[in-house]
Amino acid sequence: MLKEKKEDFAERLKGETVIADKGYVSKDFAEEMERRGVVFIAVKRENIIKSDEEAEYYGFLSRLRKKIETLFSVADNR
Repeated sequence: MLKEKKEDFAERLKGETVIADKGYVSKDFAEEMERRGVVFIAVKRENIIKSDEEAEYYGFLSRLRKKIETLFSVADNR
């Protein structure tokens, strides 16, 4: 569905910051988001992270993403 509606979806995200797993975002969708001013931050898998500084940064993003997913889950179940 996202492939079919990528322009509309990117337009709705205009000016926002998106934290997502890189595997869920295709190169052309990432380019579409960039054209619309969306900041895309890809969370790397643990086995790709090379430095302690990078591990701390992506650890923070991962914890933030998990909190957001939990809030959405709680809201969805109400």
